[in-house]
Amino acid sequence: MSSVTSLNTSSFGGKGPLVALVGCGDWGKNIARALSSLGALAAIVEHHKERGERYAQEFSCPLMSFEEALKSSSIHGVVLATSLESHKALAHAAMEAGKSVFIEKPVVATVKDFEDLILKATRQGVCLMGGHLLLYHPLFQEVCRLVGEGQVGEVRLVTSHRQNFGKFFPQEDVVWDFGPHDLSMICAVLQASNHELQEAHIRKSCLLETKGQADVASITLSLPNKCKGYAYLSRVSLTKEQRLVVWGTEGCLTFDDTLPWDQKLKFTPIKEGKNPAERLAGESSFIEIPPGEPLKAEMQAFLEGMKGADMTANHRNINQVLSILQKI
Repeated sequence: MSSVTSLNTSSFGGKGPLVALVGCGDWGKNIARALSSLGALAAIVEHHKERGERYAQEFSCPLMSFEEALKSSSIHGVVLATSLESHKALAHAAMEAGKSVFIEKPVVATVKDFEDLILKATRQGVCLMGGHLLLYHPLFQEVCRLVGEGQVGEVRLVTSHRQNFGKFFPQEDVVWDFGPHDLSMICAVLQASNHELQEAHIRKSCLLETKGQADVASITLSLPNKCKGYAYLSRVSLTKEQRLVVWGTEGCLTFDDTLPWDQKLKFTPIKEGKNPAERLAGESSFIEIPPGEPLKAEMQAFLEGMKGADMTANHRNINQVLSILQKI
C-alpha cells in the first residue's frame, strides 16, 4: 500500500505545526522536552491530573483532555506515548479530527492495523509516523550510509545485543518491549544493503516475570545471499548492553551506544588471507560524527512530515518490524 499522502498544510499559517503530547509517563516526559525545545509543544494530555499539571507547568503549555485537543484548531497533530492497546483507536480518532499522528513503539499489534492507519491518513490528508527512535541516531544513520556506499563490502551478518535490568510491563514481553529498537535497525541496515527478509525464528525464556511474559529472547533472521541477522534481548541482565555489529566481506562496523560519543562507532577492516586471525589484524578506527539527540531529530522528522515530507521509508520499516513481531 502506498504511504504517500497529500497533506493539507495551509492551516499552519506563518508558524510551524503544533502538536499535543498524549501521555506523560517515563518516556512521554522526554518527548515533551524535545517538542518544547523545537517550539512545537501545544498541549499536554494526561489522565493522571497531578502529573499532567506538573508537566504543563514545566513546559508552559495547557493541560487538555484528548477531546479538547482534537477540537482545538491551533493543534495540528498528536504524539501518542500511551499503551500499545490504545494506539489504534486513539490514532483513528485523531486522524478523523484532521490531526497528524506520531505513535511511539510498539506502534500497533499487526501489519493489518498499521495498513488501516496508513489508509486513514491518506484519506484524511494527514501525516502518520511510527516511532523507531534509533533510526534517527546520527551514528546509526552513518552506519546505514557506510553500508550503502559499500564500506563493509557485501553484508554477511548483522547482530544486535540489547540487555539491561528493565521495567516489566504486564502486557509486553521483552520482544515487544526491546525488540522494535533492534529489529528496526537490522531492517534498515538490510535495506541499505539491498537484502530482503525471508524467515524469522525466535526462542524465548521466562525467568522472573510471573505472568508468562518472556524476559529473554533470541531472534534469528534468514536472508538471501547467505546473509543472517541475529538479535539477543534480555531485560534481566545486571549489565547494560546496546550494541549493533555489521559484518561484511571487507570490514566490520560496531555501534555501541553505551560508550562515550567519540567511541560509539568504529570500523575494523578485513584483510585478504586464509587465516581468520590475520584477516582481522587491521587496526580499528573510530568514526567521528557531530553529536546529536536522536529524540529531537525524530520529533523534527515528524514535524517535517506534517509539512509534507515523504513517510514511505518510515512506513516500510514499521511494516517490516511488525511482520516479524506478529509472527513470533
